[in-house]
Amino acid sequence: MERHSRKIKMQKIDLIISAIEDALKDFNTDSYGNDYHGCCGADIDVGHTADCKLAQALAAARELREMEPVAWVYKDNTVTTDPDRADGTWTKLYDLGDEK
Repeated sequence: MERHSRKIKMQKIDLIISAIEDALKDFNTDSYGNDYHGCCGADIDVGHTADCKLAQALAAARELREMEPVAWVYKDNTVTTDPDRADGTWTKLYDLGDEK
């Protein structure tokens, strides 16, 4: 069960990553014939800007894909940090950092 669930979740994050990668390849052409990235307005020859939200989203999605759970919770709210105790019936918990 656990292996199947992980495979489905990884397929979802891989789909998100693939969609963002495809979107980063898209470009627009202005009235003067210059190509630019529609997401951040940067010239196609220069690449994406440092504050491009799509490029940032891709980096974040790749980071999420590599994360390992820090704990597991059972349906009765029992929590463990021991991966050997947490079989496929436990829900993984991840530390996503400080959120505002």
